[in-house]
Amino acid sequence: MSKPDLRLLGAAAALGIIATAIACGPDFPMQMLDNRQGTLLGTPSNGFAFEAARLAAPKAERCDRPSKPEPTYEDLSRAQTDAANAAAELDGCAKGADCAAKLNDARLAYRRIRQLAACGAPDPSGAAASSLGDEALLSLRNAKTGQQCNHLSLMKQTECAAGIPPAGLKAAIALYAQEAAARKTGGSAVDSLKFIAGWALKKSERFLPLLDDAVSRRLLVAYALARVGDSVAGQDDSATAFISEWEPSAAQTLSGYADAARQDGRTTPNQNLLILIDAIQRQGYLDADHADRLAALAYRMGRYPLAERMAARLDSALASWVKAKLALRRGDLPAASRYYALAARGFPRSDNRLEPGLPQRISGEQAVLTLARGQYVEALSYLYQAAIEWSRRGNDWSHLAAVTDSSSDMAYVAERVLTAAELKTFVDALARPADEQALQVWTRLRYLLARRLLREGRADEASPYFPEDAVAADYDAGGLPTGKQAGLRKLALQYGEALRDTERAYTRTLRAKAWFRLAALTRHDGMALLGYEQEPDYADWGGNYQQTSGRSADAVPQAPLSAVGRAGYLLAGPYVTAEERTRFAATQSQPLQRYHYRYLAADYLDKAADLLPPRSQAYSAALCHGAAWLNSTDAQRAAHFYQRYARHGAYLNTGARFGEQCPPPQFLAAAFFPYPQRAARLLDRFGLANLLGLAALACFAGIAWRKRR
Repeated sequence: MSKPDLRLLGAAAALGIIATAIACGPDFPMQMLDNRQGTLLGTPSNGFAFEAARLAAPKAERCDRPSKPEPTYEDLSRAQTDAANAAAELDGCAKGADCAAKLNDARLAYRRIRQLAACGAPDPSGAAASSLGDEALLSLRNAKTGQQCNHLSLMKQTECAAGIPPAGLKAAIALYAQEAAARKTGGSAVDSLKFIAGWALKKSERFLPLLDDAVSRRLLVAYALARVGDSVAGQDDSATAFISEWEPSAAQTLSGYADAARQDGRTTPNQNLLILIDAIQRQGYLDADHADRLAALAYRMGRYPLAERMAARLDSALASWVKAKLALRRGDLPAASRYYALAARGFPRSDNRLEPGLPQRISGEQAVLTLARGQYVEALSYLYQAAIEWSRRGNDWSHLAAVTDSSSDMAYVAERVLTAAELKTFVDALARPADEQALQVWTRLRYLLARRLLREGRADEASPYFPEDAVAADYDAGGLPTGKQAGLRKLALQYGEALRDTERAYTRTLRAKAWFRLAALTRHDGMALLGYEQEPDYADWGGNYQQTSGRSADAVPQAPLSAVGRAGYLLAGPYVTAEERTRFAATQSQPLQRYHYRYLAADYLDKAADLLPPRSQAYSAALCHGAAWLNSTDAQRAAHFYQRYARHGAYLNTGARFGEQCPPPQFLAAAFFPYPQRAARLLDRFGLANLLGLAALACFAGIAWRKRR
């Protein structure tokens, strides 16, 4: 199989993919259209790192020595050493006044680092921010024994961690939150907050005493949304089980944990999270500036009246997103569409409450909704924008396991839902993007259209849509490589010319030659010229992997089904219109075979052989190529070519088995092949003497006629 420039044929790979594998091979993208109900009803939320960095505003330290000389880097280094020594003094210290004094000294030493930095001491390593985390650790002490606990104590849920008082936890959370805010990207403070929140949310007696503190409360809600799963079929470990392998039926949150809101029939709300949201409501901790996060958690827990009330209290993108989900639950698709539009408009200019990757998710969900409303071109528009956003973000998605590469969904709608005319109109209206990432998506969509038009035989229309600098191997009329490369646009025009010659060529032999040329182009450059982006060829992965994008054929029973029947299986479930199923069936590959163009090439060789004289070298050579092209993929079809050769073909002395080494067909010889055969038949019928006499008689008749003139 000849491939064009991998930068273009493999454009899907260039767009970037998340680390989730669904088959042996590279990491394949997840698709929002695989489980439309789950996509639309799933809980909206940010990643934990994004939320952790926004739990508290960075605390500005005051300089206590404005009139003294500005401190130096050496001053800061000495303060760090003093703080480390003060903390070391606590080793082995349990309780008592002496330990309390040492603990206070250590806290003051860490604060001294921040004060020096505030007064201007150079801090290239971020010592001031680190001191917040170091001081926070001092608060994680067992109240009964005075023992210093650590992150391992929280992870293993030891007795030490069980004895940390709520006041100590709140103090540590406040300092870690300030460190995360100071570092902006969170850093190690995010992990520290994970350990505390994860430990606390395992038991209600741990987290309920923390709810009267605003920062702690926000931490618990953020962690619950991003890193705690709901109960899957009653399994005890489902709260912490990360869904690392993409399953379309899985009830997965945006961060990869079980999400009861997706309504998969086996996932129910996490009981501890129910206790959390109910306690927050009962105690009146319904902060207005945190209302959208509370609305999201209430929505996931099925507390819909509370979700409605909280979402209405804040005009943010996340609040509008929750409102869209609530409208979908009511079956009000127009209202959901309006709220999605508000959520999309809220980002990024006026709303920093959603992390940068989520507008791509919102656009994708808008596409799913518009498909459900039968607005197919508009759905493609949303997916096109989402794919561009994905491309611009690159691979920065580790915190959002279920954010998808929308280019796969875009390709599905473009190839299997829109008509060729609708797709061409859409593509023609797109301006060429200026940035490289958006240009990749633009090029991919045009390339998909080019192959679709060429499959319909519209070569002249298709040629300009092929990537300008993409090339593939060139083959001569004999089906043999020339050793050169040709641009895809040129090959597309050659394909169209050969297709026209199959009908307009004057002689049977010339039409046979055109069929053979068409077959050679189709077989050798078929993926580049004709390949389906998804099923059955998977050109998006260069044809190297199957069932990696689009609708999975695994869902179809083994029994043969009509195109309409297959559409019913592959597009089952809600939010799919009957018209979409009809369009999907109408665009099914013919034949529905892996590398379908190879079978087309075989059909073209049969047509070439039909026009060639049996027993001619060209006839046998054409059949030989057919066997060679299908030997490794379809032995039964390859045997058809051998059987036809054995019955009607001339012996090919190639020194190898039939279909292993095939000579180029000699079409010129085939053009004159019938004349010797006809002479031989006349000789057999009338005899040599009679034919010579007839020739002499004709000669004398001609001489006599000339004399009379």
